[in-house]
Amino acid sequence: MPDLPSLPEGLEGLESLRVSVAAALGSSCVVEVSLNRPQQLNSLGASFCREFPLCMRALYHWSPCCCVLLTAAGPAFCSGAEPAAAAAAASCCSAAAAAEPHWALASPSGRPGDSPCCAVTTTPRCGAAQQQQQQQQQQQQLEGPLEAALSCLELLQQPVVAAVSGPCVGAGLQLVCCCDIRLAAADAFFSAQELQQGAPAAAALLQRLQRACSSSSWAREVCCSGRSFAAAEAQQKGFVSAIFPDKETLLAAAGALCLSFAAKGRGALAAAKGALQQPPRDPLAAAATVAAARAAAAADAAAAAAADAAAAAADAAAVLQLPYVRRTLKQQTLQQHCSSKALPPTFAKL
Repeated sequence: MPDLPSLPEGLEGLESLRVSVAAALGSSCVVEVSLNRPQQLNSLGASFCREFPLCMRALYHWSPCCCVLLTAAGPAFCSGAEPAAAAAAASCCSAAAAAEPHWALASPSGRPGDSPCCAVTTTPRCGAAQQQQQQQQQQQQLEGPLEAALSCLELLQQPVVAAVSGPCVGAGLQLVCCCDIRLAAADAFFSAQELQQGAPAAAALLQRLQRACSSSSWAREVCCSGRSFAAAEAQQKGFVSAIFPDKETLLAAAGALCLSFAAKGRGALAAAKGALQQPPRDPLAAAATVAAARAAAAADAAAAAAADAAAAAADAAAVLQLPYVRRTLKQQTLQQHCSSKALPPTFAKL
């Protein structure tokens, strides 16, 4: 087994992320980036917005990194953006618990008050209008940095594989939409209901979800209704590639897939990802564009050649009018006809 390379400086001891080299193959390696706030159900807050762009930038420039595996610590993948994250996750977990009593977020003791969701959703009571206003202000402050952080993932050259287990809500759904490949455990479910609470970047989520699935109509319906959808439905709509029975099996399969990518080499992977990110074009429109470009280039070349010829003729005429040129031509003519008494007719004009 090859020795694992050391990570770039600054990627250890982060508050919201755990970054590690998951596997290596020759000079190439797979880097696992794990959301690491399990007590907060991996909600995305200020620390994530600060650390995630730095992490992506470091991996972008680190040559051994050929593939990135995105995971999460704890039973939840991501409960969304703060501060709406806790309320959204609690609602989703309640719905999942009603549908499946063995839901992963149930408390070990079986008592409702021991659930992690309950721990993070207990807040002091205040006026509804005041609380809503405070949430909107906090969400507006988070919107710009959160969108910037998510965009960094889309700009990464290396392919990104997301391994999702448990709830993936709101901004967490956006996060996996930015990944190239999505794998899920059987207990995974997704929800855009965070949008119903005025969460940030609602338009961006709709755009990203449409691109990540096979049905634009389904993506619009999910975002507008805010309903949850399970891993099986996500696979049916092309949002996830495969489903695995549990998180352990999911992580093993995701790691093997990433390692197979690393065997291809970073250059080939970057070229393939760059080509896939280009928007599709109509072949007829593309051919017409190429023909028009070629015709314009030919016309420009002909015009340039004509202009060069005219300039050369003007330069030659100007040179003939120079005094020293006229004297040189006269001397050459005299030498050529020195043995003849009759001078050529052109000589008299010089």
